[in-house]
Amino acid sequence: MMLMITGNNNVVDENGEDCREIEIPDSRCDGNPEILSFTFEPRSCGDVIFVPDGVVCEDFEDFGTIAIANDSSEVVCRRTTSREEEDGMVIVVFDQEVQAGDLIVIPMNGIDICELTCDIISFGSVVQSLDWTKETTCGEEELFLKDIYGSLQLEGCGSGSGNDQNCLKEVEYTYTIENIHNLPMEVTLLERMRFTRRVDANAINGESESSGGTETIDLIDKIEVEDRFLEPGETTEAIENDVIDVCAEGEYETTVRVKADPPEGIPCQDEDMYVILTEPLKDCRVDLDITCETRTSDDAEDSGGRVECTEIDAPEPICEGNIEEINFTYLGTDCSNSFNSQPTLILIESSGDDEDEDDEDEDESLLQCEDFDGGPEGNMAVSVLCIDGTSFDDDVTVIVSVNRVAVGQSFAVPAPGAGPMPDVIVCEIQEGRIKKQTVTILSSNNDNNNNQEEEPTHATRLALKDRFGSLQVESCNNEQNCLVPITYTYTINNVGQTPMELTRLERTVSDDTAPMDLLPEVDDDDRTFGVGESRVVYEEDDILDVCVESEVVVVGVVEADPPEGVPCLDVDEYVIPTIPDKFCRVDAEVTCTSSNSNGIGNGIGNGDDDDDQDCDDIPPPERFNCNVNDNDNDNDNDCVESLTFTYVGRNCREDFNGQEDSCKDFGIGPGINSRIICTNEFNRVKFRDTVTIGDRVVIDSAEEEEEEEEEEGKVLNCELFDTENGERTQELTLNLCGDVSLKSVYGALQLEGCDELTCLVDITYVYRIQNVGTDEMDVTRVERIRNGQTLSLLDDDNDNDNDNDNILNVGEFTEIEEDDILDVCTTSVEAEICTKLVVEVDPPEVEGEGELCLDVDEYCIVTDSNPTLPPTQTPTPPPTEPPTPSPTPPPTPPPTPLPSRVDSNPPETDPPTDPPTPLPTPLPTPTPTTPPFEDPSPSPSQMPSPVDDGCYISVDADCTPSGESNDCGSVVVTRTRCEDRPLAMVFRYNGGLCDQSDNIQNSELFQCFDFQEGPPVNAGDESYITVTDIKGGSIIYHADTVRVGGEYTVLDEPFQVEANMNITTWRNDNTIPQNILQTLVFHSSCSQNLFLKDRFGAHQLVVFVNEEQGLRSCFFNATFNLNIANDVQGTGAILQRLSSNTNYGLFNFTNEVNGIFLEPGETLSPSPSFDVVIDLTVVTNNVIFTSVLARSEEGFQCSDSDFLAFVTGLALPPNVPTRAPTGAPTRTPLPTPDPQDTACSLQSIVQCDVTNAAGLFECDNIVPPISTECTSGGFPREVEFIYRGGNCIDSSTPQEFFCNGAADLEEVWITIISGNNNILWNRITTRNEFMDLRGIDESIDVTISTVENRRVGDELQSMTFNTTCTAASQLRLKDTFGALQLVEFTTLDGDDATVNAAFANVEITYAVELEGGTSTRARLVSATSTGGPSNEELDVTDYDPPAEVLGPRDTHVFGTAGIVLDLMNGSTEGVDYSYVLEVNADSASNPDLPCSNTDRVDFTVE
Repeated sequence: MMLMITGNNNVVDENGEDCREIEIPDSRCDGNPEILSFTFEPRSCGDVIFVPDGVVCEDFEDFGTIAIANDSSEVVCRRTTSREEEDGMVIVVFDQEVQAGDLIVIPMNGIDICELTCDIISFGSVVQSLDWTKETTCGEEELFLKDIYGSLQLEGCGSGSGNDQNCLKEVEYTYTIENIHNLPMEVTLLERMRFTRRVDANAINGESESSGGTETIDLIDKIEVEDRFLEPGETTEAIENDVIDVCAEGEYETTVRVKADPPEGIPCQDEDMYVILTEPLKDCRVDLDITCETRTSDDAEDSGGRVECTEIDAPEPICEGNIEEINFTYLGTDCSNSFNSQPTLILIESSGDDEDEDDEDEDESLLQCEDFDGGPEGNMAVSVLCIDGTSFDDDVTVIVSVNRVAVGQSFAVPAPGAGPMPDVIVCEIQEGRIKKQTVTILSSNNDNNNNQEEEPTHATRLALKDRFGSLQVESCNNEQNCLVPITYTYTINNVGQTPMELTRLERTVSDDTAPMDLLPEVDDDDRTFGVGESRVVYEEDDILDVCVESEVVVVGVVEADPPEGVPCLDVDEYVIPTIPDKFCRVDAEVTCTSSNSNGIGNGIGNGDDDDDQDCDDIPPPERFNCNVNDNDNDNDNDCVESLTFTYVGRNCREDFNGQEDSCKDFGIGPGINSRIICTNEFNRVKFRDTVTIGDRVVIDSAEEEEEEEEEEGKVLNCELFDTENGERTQELTLNLCGDVSLKSVYGALQLEGCDELTCLVDITYVYRIQNVGTDEMDVTRVERIRNGQTLSLLDDDNDNDNDNDNILNVGEFTEIEEDDILDVCTTSVEAEICTKLVVEVDPPEVEGEGELCLDVDEYCIVTDSNPTLPPTQTPTPPPTEPPTPSPTPPPTPPPTPLPSRVDSNPPETDPPTDPPTPLPTPLPTPTPTTPPFEDPSPSPSQMPSPVDDGCYISVDADCTPSGESNDCGSVVVTRTRCEDRPLAMVFRYNGGLCDQSDNIQNSELFQCFDFQEGPPVNAGDESYITVTDIKGGSIIYHADTVRVGGEYTVLDEPFQVEANMNITTWRNDNTIPQNILQTLVFHSSCSQNLFLKDRFGAHQLVVFVNEEQGLRSCFFNATFNLNIANDVQGTGAILQRLSSNTNYGLFNFTNEVNGIFLEPGETLSPSPSFDVVIDLTVVTNNVIFTSVLARSEEGFQCSDSDFLAFVTGLALPPNVPTRAPTGAPTRTPLPTPDPQDTACSLQSIVQCDVTNAAGLFECDNIVPPISTECTSGGFPREVEFIYRGGNCIDSSTPQEFFCNGAADLEEVWITIISGNNNILWNRITTRNEFMDLRGIDESIDVTISTVENRRVGDELQSMTFNTTCTAASQLRLKDTFGALQLVEFTTLDGDDATVNAAFANVEITYAVELEGGTSTRARLVSATSTGGPSNEELDVTDYDPPAEVLGPRDTHVFGTAGIVLDLMNGSTEGVDYSYVLEVNADSASNPDLPCSNTDRVDFTVE
């Protein structure tokens, strides 16, 4: 433009447009802008009227320092990304000092605004933070010009290509001066005055208008001196740049005054004015804000007690204290929906107040829930009547009556009157006048029916959300309430620059399918909003259930129309997470039923009915007399066909039956065990077996006979024999057509069942365990208590190693069944059989307060006394003593039939696989028993007689190593040398001093030192033992307390052990020098002599594991098998006792075998067995004496025994030079070969080891690195450096690190300490030595010093560098850090280790020893090794033979060869390496008997 002395003027923007015609930009930023522009103006987060969604603004304590206008502040903006490929990197995108009013331009370069954070820093402290990464709505909201974010106001957004949306426009004022006179002139004054007025719609503190005042500037310097002289008609220009805000209403008035002097005469002057008017943005913008609050009490508003909905605490789930009111929600469900821990059957005790009644008051039992007529429909409203359930008199107390309750509605049940809530509430649900359901609820905290000995945790107490059929507990008292009234408030703000009118307001709650239209709830007058106006348009009441874990999401949508332009819309979301308290509660329930599956109906209804019947409802048989017409003995139809007895072992004088002369005793009569043979009158055997008191004797006379039907028996004859001596003890005769009654006693037999009648009913107990809490639980105890005996029902012998087997999730249940037998014929006394179930569970810890909880339930079976007792005919008692009937119920449960009889109540003894403590001395040889008596078996057609019967049994014990076939006596400790570097080792802590060491490692490898009194030696004494590497102690293989005689494991998974170890024994875990009892070092890589049973001071190697040899141990598992057989044809044998007495303890199998019947020629299968662990580090006399006792079918006894003895631990390994660790063995020594006639036999040894690469390389699996830079994240599991020597300047690593000094000596002392102060390396180190470091963390400090007197000297070099596996650390193989070179790093991915090594340090060891198993000494004559890579000339080395003779326990090492393979330069790829050792020798006792051997190792680098 031109501003001329004549008054013409013009202003243009950067695009050449007239500034009065500049268009206002669209305030809504398009897409993802590449550039964002902000003006900096110190503001607190709270000073901003409207904070846009998507950003979190936070002021800090030092914010006041930002308001000093003359001081600069620093603005730092960063990009923070969680993208996986960038590993959460932080990139600085802006860092600049700014003052108020400065423009900040942030290059986004593809950065999403949701990845941006900006900090305002003043005087070194962050005073304000703007974070777009924390707000969940970021990315959902649009960017608008003039939005204020704390101290930053958005002024522009765009791509930087000229199409930007900017509020701040750069303008150019051009002032043109023209000489319009006829005289020359000189411009002497050019002065500009500018008045600025600006209105900001988003201004803070309510100040919407601000004025910049009048600013005067001298512009004469804008014109060059020579251009100030103007001839007539000439012009000159002055240009001024400025910035105007085109997005805010404003006025920019510029006045320019110019003066000029002619050569002579009067000066002249002129002035001009230019005015730019800007209009505000006219965009429509609406903001919806949803809030939610609740009141905690009626007067909460007065007390300021409104609570943010997200801050509501869930109530304690278990109802506490005295309950005054309970609120229920009606669910409309049947009883199967019940979910609580209260008993299913609730006992209401009688008050017993009415003493005038003839009948005693009886207690009443009510079902917890009972449905009628199909239960509630679920879609109909119901009426609910709740009464006091503690009394069932006619005058009941009504607590509450609700006429109409729909599904989902709640109602209150208050305590009646001013009294407490009744202990029992009974509610009846009716649809119309039809009763649909009754529920019975224990409202008190007292246990009602369980009578448990231990106080249950949350056992039967009422809890929130308990379900009783169709009723669900929502609150107990006002303090514990699940349903909390809340209010949602919808506030609308006009944050645009134009008025607007609401046209849409909707909200959706969580999973609602359709939104709710709220606009009709807003008055018409409240729908119009002026600029900056804000008001609450709607409040919505709701109920929040805080006892259900969920997330309530309220989404609101608002839309508004401006007078002109495009409508605007906003969405807001309010999320309420409800997290109820976790609590543990378990419900234990016992039920008992009997299904008539045995076909015995007891004469009650239909005996074929298979429906389950409650055990407490099982009636006795309809009659006790087995005969329909027992007085008519000639009526064959009245004869009993089937009978079931219980063996009670009584004498005849205790007979109690209706038959005469039916019993005769012999001797002292029957005992605990008897052999019983029962026949009919035709001498057909109906029963033959050995029984114990409580066993069943089943007779079926109606079974199909080979003879004619008329031979069916009407008489039963039974003979009883003593099981010890075979003598007859009792004879019984029973007339099956006479008086036969249940519970009659016939000598040693008591009648329990006949034909369709029975006293013994099969029943099943079901133990149900359900998680009725709100957290998963681990069932830790399930016990059944009956008749004073406790039985654990928890499966402790689960072999599948699944820790989740006993886990119950919320609502889950499990059931355990137990079969039993119920005697329903209790005679004169009312009997009660109670079964108690105790369940204890352990929940996970919740906020550190996990606690055990338990529940107890009890089920009692009451059998009433029977008025009609058998027998119906008075028996004839012996003249000296009246009969005393004392029926004995059978034991529970009864034994199963032979031959696989198992005792139903076995004594609680340790299983045979878990032997007791070994005996201190071997047992003496037992005296064999008398051989068993043999006699031919009786004729099958006659009842056998004891005098013609025999008994035969045999036992043979053997021992085999588990999983092997050879016998235990042949297991000896062979020459078990460790041939490959171990993965793990096990040591026995023997205690004692260094002088007991037994190994053949030389003094450079093994050193041991005692301190104070040395380690203890008494068994059980404890010491603290640490095992580390000797390089710096960075690898800790073991650090724990160990008892003398105990074992401990040394390992560092997945790596092999280091070549040398230190074992230090401490007095206790306070590892200070004063507590050291012993310290030692030894060679552990197996490249030198290391054998099983080697002793290193107080420690003895008993197990090692490596890849080549697998597991080698000084222990083996021995299995002793007891082979039992009836070897003789003709008669069976019934086992009675079996036991083995050993030096490891007594193993008794009597309970397992008692009653098993072996047919003639049969062998017991499977054979009983037991396992023991045999220690080969000591000589042990193993003695096993086994005895077995049996009886024949006729009562003859027989027995056998076996004696097994063998010695273990005899052979001594080569590391024990002169003495055995225990007394001398007693077996005959092995024969020694004649040295004059036996040639020597050699074993050449070429051993190849890779001494670096974390022990994960073997010579046959050397591979190049997969990655040369460690970028896996986290810390490396292990790294290796080589000391090369060098200074800091020559470091090749790109990592910026601290380094000072230089180290170039051949031998230095290097100390390396991790960032967590772990010592990784601290020792003398030579040039090119590999340093294996473990325990790496964020960084390491390295100090390299001189060596003085084998100690650390003066510092040469120190450095600190990062050791994390990130791109920023730039850990790259072969890079140098001062004097160190990184040559290997190992990373872990789960359990998988990956080694990346630049070099492989291969060590070849050449050695020789006598071949295993030979003893002829050898004198070495020559030895030659040849080796190297195939692409080079092989190295050949001749070794001088040693002067010493090579003996059976000697190993001679000729030497070692080392080679370092570069795995990164390709020189080793595909190259074959071969190393051979050839050794020649003569027999030391006869030079004419030479021997030789060759060994070789070959490998190829992949």
